[in-house]
Amino acid sequence: MPQSNGSFGTHRVSTTTITTLPIRPLVMFVCNGEVNPNCLDDFHPESYLSKGTLKDFFQHTQVSASTSPQLQTQQKPVGFLDDDDDVCMNEVNPAVDRNTCSNWIWLFGFKYSVRTALDFHPERLFLLFRQSINHVVNNAERDTLRMGEVNSHQSRELLSQREQIKTFLDYINYYLQKYVPSSLRNDPSSDCNIPEETNNHVFLQQLFHNIQLSLQHIGPISELPRHFLQNSTCRHGSKGGSGFYHTLHMHLDIYWSTMELVFRIVDLCPDHNFEITSEMLHCGSHLVPTDEIEPDAFQRIVNFILWDLSAIACQRFSNLAFSDYTKVSPFTCTCVKEMWTMLIQVLKHRQRSRGGRAFWYSLYEVINGHKLVSSATGDKTAGTIPNFYSKNELKNIPGFCIWMIFHLAPLYKLNNFGKLDTGQRYVESNYEEIVSQMKGLLAGQVSEEELQCYMLCSVQICRLWKADLTFLNVLWNYFFRKLNNTFKVNTSGLSGMVIKVKTARELFEECLELNNKDFDLATLSKGNSFHLFLYLTCQQLKAFVNDGNNSAWRNFKGRLLSKFHQRGMQELTEPGLTHFTKLFLSLTLCTHDEQLLRSLLDFYNMIDFRLADTKRQCVIIKGIYAGMSIFMHWNHDCSAAIDRIIPLLNYISSKFASDSIDVHKRRDLWDVLKVYIDCLQDLIDSSPEFTLSEYKLISKDINLILTVCHNFEICSMVVLFSAVLSKLLSLVKTQQETEGDIFIPNDHHEQMAQSMWVTVFPFVESEAKSPKALPEIADLAAQFLCLSLTLPDWSPSFSSVFSKFVCDISINVSVTCRFLGHVLAEPSVTENLEASEDQFLKGSLQIKLIHSWLRCCLLLGPVPSRQLEVVTKYVLDLPIIKRICSVVNKTDLTSECEVLIELFKMFAKAHEITVSWEDKMKLKEDIKLFFEDISISIQPLLDNPSNMSVVKHIYSTIGNLVKFCAPLLFNVPSLQQVIDCLLFPHSLFNPSKPLNPIIKSVVHDTLHLFVSGLSKISSRYAPYVQRRLKDIVLQYLPRFPLKRSGGEQTNFTFQLKPHPLVHLLTDRLVTNSICNMRNFRNFIWATLQENVLKAEGLKLPESTTIGVQFIGEVIDMTESSEDVAKDTLLLLRPLLECYLLTKTPQLRQSTTQVLNLLLKACYQYSTEVPCKELLEILNQFLTDYFANFPASLSQLWNKLFLFYPDLLQENRPVLLLLLEKLELKRGTGTDNHLRQHWLTYLNKTDKTQETVSL
Repeated sequence: MPQSNGSFGTHRVSTTTITTLPIRPLVMFVCNGEVNPNCLDDFHPESYLSKGTLKDFFQHTQVSASTSPQLQTQQKPVGFLDDDDDVCMNEVNPAVDRNTCSNWIWLFGFKYSVRTALDFHPERLFLLFRQSINHVVNNAERDTLRMGEVNSHQSRELLSQREQIKTFLDYINYYLQKYVPSSLRNDPSSDCNIPEETNNHVFLQQLFHNIQLSLQHIGPISELPRHFLQNSTCRHGSKGGSGFYHTLHMHLDIYWSTMELVFRIVDLCPDHNFEITSEMLHCGSHLVPTDEIEPDAFQRIVNFILWDLSAIACQRFSNLAFSDYTKVSPFTCTCVKEMWTMLIQVLKHRQRSRGGRAFWYSLYEVINGHKLVSSATGDKTAGTIPNFYSKNELKNIPGFCIWMIFHLAPLYKLNNFGKLDTGQRYVESNYEEIVSQMKGLLAGQVSEEELQCYMLCSVQICRLWKADLTFLNVLWNYFFRKLNNTFKVNTSGLSGMVIKVKTARELFEECLELNNKDFDLATLSKGNSFHLFLYLTCQQLKAFVNDGNNSAWRNFKGRLLSKFHQRGMQELTEPGLTHFTKLFLSLTLCTHDEQLLRSLLDFYNMIDFRLADTKRQCVIIKGIYAGMSIFMHWNHDCSAAIDRIIPLLNYISSKFASDSIDVHKRRDLWDVLKVYIDCLQDLIDSSPEFTLSEYKLISKDINLILTVCHNFEICSMVVLFSAVLSKLLSLVKTQQETEGDIFIPNDHHEQMAQSMWVTVFPFVESEAKSPKALPEIADLAAQFLCLSLTLPDWSPSFSSVFSKFVCDISINVSVTCRFLGHVLAEPSVTENLEASEDQFLKGSLQIKLIHSWLRCCLLLGPVPSRQLEVVTKYVLDLPIIKRICSVVNKTDLTSECEVLIELFKMFAKAHEITVSWEDKMKLKEDIKLFFEDISISIQPLLDNPSNMSVVKHIYSTIGNLVKFCAPLLFNVPSLQQVIDCLLFPHSLFNPSKPLNPIIKSVVHDTLHLFVSGLSKISSRYAPYVQRRLKDIVLQYLPRFPLKRSGGEQTNFTFQLKPHPLVHLLTDRLVTNSICNMRNFRNFIWATLQENVLKAEGLKLPESTTIGVQFIGEVIDMTESSEDVAKDTLLLLRPLLECYLLTKTPQLRQSTTQVLNLLLKACYQYSTEVPCKELLEILNQFLTDYFANFPASLSQLWNKLFLFYPDLLQENRPVLLLLLEKLELKRGTGTDNHLRQHWLTYLNKTDKTQETVSL
C-alpha cells in the first residue's frame, strides 16, 4: 500500500509533496496573453518550445527508430526524461529516509515506489489523476459565479494541482522509458517486478486504456463553455491565472503529455494494434483514414487534438467579419498557438523519419470529413457520417479553410525552439486545399468584400510557398470572366463613392510597385481583389522566372493571349479595358517581355477608336503612354508606342478644331485631350535624356489644338511646353558642361528644339498679344530666348526674339515685364546684351530695353512686381545711367521708393549743374533717347482707360517728368506728344462728347504737375507752351466744379476738392515750384480776360459767371495779399465791366465780393500798386461807359468807395467832368433821381466837406 500524508477521499497536497522528476524540470504551458498578429514567435520564455521540449522528443524518436536492436539496448534512453538510475526526486517528504529517496515518489500526496507504482496501483493513480482534473474544472465553474474574479490563493492551489497532474504524466513517461523496454524484451537482468502478462503487452494495453478513459473523462476543449475560452488568457503567466485559464492550459498539458505517452507506447509495441475510437473521445467522427498509410493510435490521438483545436478555431471564426480574417487568429492564446506549432513540427518530423502523415493531410482529413467504415462489411463507401462542419454548424466552409491555412502556414517558419528559421526560403505548401476551396468559392456568387479578403489571405499564403501554376490558372480563369467588373465594395459611405482616376504615370508606377515592393498587410488591404490578383500573379511569375522555370511563364502567357480576340476587345467596358491594361503592363514589367507590351498595343488596334466612348478613349491613351513609360524604364526607344498614338491625336485634334462641333462633344473631346496632355506632361517629367524619340510627340496636331483652345484650356498646354523647354535646356547645358569645346548637340535634342520652334513658338507670339495673356506665356518666351542661345543653329536669332517681346507694343505689358524679369537674371542673356552694341545708339538693344522698362513702369501701376524690380536693377546699372548718376554724385537709385521720379530729378539736376554747352547737348541727346516712344506706349491704354490706379500712376509719373525735365526735353517731340496725349485727348475739344470720368478725375489730381513744368519754359519763346497753357485754362476751367458755384456754400460744395487751376494758383507747394509765379498768374488773368470775361457789343459771354467764380476762389485762397493787389491791375477793368453789364444779381454779388478783396489788398499794399495806376483804369472805365450807364455806375461807385475811399476821391474830377457833359447833352434836370444819386456820392467823397451843387 502507498504511504499517504492525507486521506485519500479528500487528499490534500502540501508544498513538500510535489516532486519534480530528475534531469528534466517540470514544464507546463505558460500563457503570454493574446496572440500578437505582428509577432510570430511571441511565446512565453517558460513555454515548451523555449525549454527545448521538441528537441528532446526528436532525440528520443531518432534512438527508437534505429535499425540496430543492439544499439537500442545499449543506448541510454533519451527524450522526455533522462535515465539517471539513482536520482528519482528533487524534493521528498522530510520524514522519508534519505537513503530510500531514489526508491520512492510522491504522487497526488501519496508516497509510491518508483518502480512498482504503475504495476500495482494504476487504477488508484488514474482515479487520483481524474480527481485532480475535476478539482481544477470545478474551481473554474465556481469562477463563473464569481464573474471570473481571480483569487491569488486559489490560483496557487490550481497551479499546484496542474503541477501534480503534469508530474504524474511525466512519471508515466519516465517509467515507460526507464523500465518497460527491458521487460518487453524479456531481459533477465531487469529488476522490475512486472507480471508475466506484461510481456504480452497486457500492461501497455491497460495503460493505454486508462489514458483513453482519462481523455474521455476530461472531454474536448471545444465543449467547454464559451466563457471559459474567452477568459482563459493571462499575460502574467500561470501564477495569476483564473480557473478558466488553468482549465484550458491543463487540457493542453494533458494533450501534449498524452501525445508523448501514446507515441512511446506505439513505439514500444509497433506491431500491436491499440484500439481507440473518436466516439470515445467525443469527436463526433470515427476519424478513420481513407488510406492506410499509418493506422496507428498515435495518428488517431493527433487527429483528435487537431479536431478539438479546429473546433475552437471554428467558434472564433463563426462571428468574424471579412475584414477581421487577417486580424483574428484561430489561437485563443499563445499556448494554443504553441500547441499548433508543436503538432506541425512533430508531424513533419514523423513524416520524414517514419513516413507518417503530413500535417496538412491530417488537418484535411479532420476538417473535411471522411468515409464511414461499416463495422459489418468493412466497406468504406457504405455511407457518410455527420462531418466536422455539421457538428460545428459552420456555414462558410471555404472561408474557414482559407482562414485556417492563412494563420497556420506561417507556423512552418518556426524551428524546434519556437524561433523564426531564417534559412527557409519556402515552407511546406498545401496548394491542393487552396485550389479546391477557391474553385468552389469562385464557381458561385461571391461579393467583392469577400473575394478581397480571400485574395488577401492567398497573397500572404503564397508568399510562404513555392509558386504553383495551377492556382494561378484557377484565379486567371475567374478574373478573365469578370474583367468588366468594377471590383468595388458596395458601401453607403463616402469611401464607396470616391473613384480615383489614375494618370498614365500613376498606372505605370502602380504596375511597377506590384513587381518591386513587398507590401505589408495594411497596404495590401487597401487594394481591390483584382489588384491583389495582379500582385499575386506578378510575385508568382517572378518566382518562376527567378527559378529559371520559363516554361511556366510561356504556359501562362499562352493562356493569357489566347483569351483575347477582336470581338472580346470591343466588348470590354472602361473598367474592363483598365483591368486589361493593368494586367499586360504588370506582366510586362514582371517578366521583361517586350513582345507582350507590343501585343498590348496590337490589341488596342482591335478597338475602333472613332466608335469608342470618351472613357475608353482615355484608357487607351493612358495605356499607350504607360507603355512608353515602360520603354523609357528599360531605356528603349519609344517609337513603337508613339507611332500608335499619333494617329489618335490627329483624329481628336481634327474633330476638336472642327467648326461644326457642338458644345457637349467639344467638352468630351477636351477631356480626351486633357488626358493626352497630362500623360505627355508626366512622360516629359520622367524622361531621363530626351533621347528616346520624345520629340515625335510634339506634332503639328498640337498647333492645331492651340489655335482653338480657350484661355482656361491653354493653361495645361503652357505648363506642358514649359516643362519640355526646361528639360531640354537643362539637358543641353549639362551636355555642354560635360563635353566642353567638343560639344555636339544630340540629334534628338535638335529635333525637339525644331519641333518646339515650329509648333509652339508661333502660338506664344500670338498669345502674348492678348490682353488676358497668361503669365506663363512670358515664361515660355523667356525659355525660347534661352533656347535661341543654347541651340543657335536650330533657332531664330537672339536679337529678333528679344526685340519681339521687348519692343513690340502690341505685346501685353505684363508678359514683357515678366519676360524681362526672367531673361535679365540669366548670365548668358546679359552677356549677349552687353556684347550686342558698343554704344547706346538709337535702335540698340539697350535703348529698346530702357523703352520697355519705362513702358512697364508706367503701365503696370504703382506697385512694382518682383520681375519689375529685377529689370529696374539691371537698367539702373547700365553705363549710360551710371554716367548721368556720376554727374550728380548719385550712386544708387534702387533703394528709392519711386525710382522713376528720382531718376527724373537726377536728370534735371544733371542738366542744371552741367556748365559746358557741349556737355549739355550730349546729356540732352542721351536723355532724349530714353523717351522717344513713351507716347506710343501709353496711347493704347488711354484710348480705353479702365484701371483707375494705373491711369493715375501714368499721369502722375509723366506729370513729374514734365515738372522736372520740361526745360531739358523742350525741343523733343516726344514730350509734346505725351502732353497732348495725356491732357488734350480729342474728346476734350468736342463739347458734345464728355470726358472719360477716369481721365477727368486723374487730370484733376495731376494737372498742377504739368503746369509746373510748362511754366519753366518761357511762353514768349515757346508758342506751343503758350497755346497749351491757354488750352488748359479754357478747357479745364468749365469741366471741374468750383466751391463758389451756386452762390452760397453748402455742406456738399464745401467738401469738394478745389479746382485744379485754383489749386495750381494757391497751393504753396505748387506755387513754389512754378518759375516766375507772377508772370504765370498774369498769363492766366490775361487769358481769362481775353477769352472768358471779354464783352462783345456790351454783352457778356456765357462763361463770365465761371470766370468770376474762379477769380473769386483764387483771390480768396491766395495767402499773400500782395499777390492779390498785383492781380488787381489786370482784373479790375474786366470785373467792373462784369458788374456793369450783367443782369444777374448773383453774378453782380460775386463780382462785388471779388472787387472788395482786390481793392482792399491794393489799399493795404498801396506802395506796390500805386493809386495812380488804378485811377487810370477807373477813369478810362468811366469815360467808356458813363454816357450809357450813369445809373449803374452810380451804384458801383458807391460800393467802390466803401472798398477804397482814397482811390475814389481821386476820381472825383473826372467824374464831375463826365457829369457836366452828360447834363449838357441831355439837358439839366432831365433825370432828377440820377442827379440826386450822384450829388449824394460827390458830397460823400469830398475831402473839404463842402456841399456840392449841380
